Amino acid sequence: METAARLMPKGSLRPLMYCTLFGLIVAAGLRLSEALQLKVGDVDLDEATVTVRQTKFHKSRCLPIAASVVQALPTQPASRVAELLPHHWQATAVR
Repeated sequence: METAARLMPKGSLRPLMYCTLFGLIVAAGLRLSEALQLKVGDVDLDEATVTVRQTKFHKSRCLPIAASVVQALPTQPASRVAELLPHHWQATAVR
């Protein structure tokens, strides 16, 4: 996580995005392929859940995330987050 936080360019969302991605992988027990398919709307901070869609054997599941993880997740405005997210992610439901 410390290495991800030091990614360049400083002040960009890249370090924040990678810290968030790695944090969700560890906290929710996601497979890398599942984490890479997440959309912003799949993370529900109000309900403290992550919805993983079309996983192994084409199933979907809803995973709980701890309150401490919810607190640690970024609270950037959706428009700022959308600048960095891959095009297939939808910038919705950002707190």
